[in-house]
Amino acid sequence: MIRKYIIQEKNSYLKKVLVLIIILIIILLVSVLRMVKAKNLEYYRKQEKLMRLATINYFKDYPSYLPLKNGESKKVIVSSLVKEGYIEKITDINNNECDSMKSYVKVVKNSKDTYTYSSYLVCPNYKVKK
Repeated sequence: MIRKYIIQEKNSYLKKVLVLIIILIIILLVSVLRMVKAKNLEYYRKQEKLMRLATINYFKDYPSYLPLKNGESKKVIVSSLVKEGYIEKITDINNNECDSMKSYVKVVKNSKDTYTYSSYLVCPNYKVKK
C-alpha cells in the first residue's frame, strides 16, 4: 500500500517536471523565433534605407526630375538605381535577388524644399506592407 502510494507520487512528480520542461521548451522556441524574425526585419529595413539614400543621391544629380508641385509624387525603380550605379543589386537575407523591377522608392513633394521618400521592397520572402 505504501509502496503503491510512493510510486504514484513519483509518477505525479515526473509528470509535473515533464510538463514544466515542455513549457520551458515552448517558451524558448517562441523567443528564438521572435529574435530571428526581428533580425530578418532589421535586415530588410536596412535594405530599404539604402534604397532611399540611393534615391536621394540620384535626385541630387538630377534635381529636375523631382516632383514639382506639393502632393505630387514620382517613383524610381531599383533597377534604374542599379543601372545608374547608385546602388548594388539588392538581395534577401538568403542571398536571393530581390525584384528590382517591382521594388521602388516613392518621392512626394511636401513643401518648397521638403520631400518624403518611401521604400517599397519586393523580395522572394519579403514584401513591404504599404
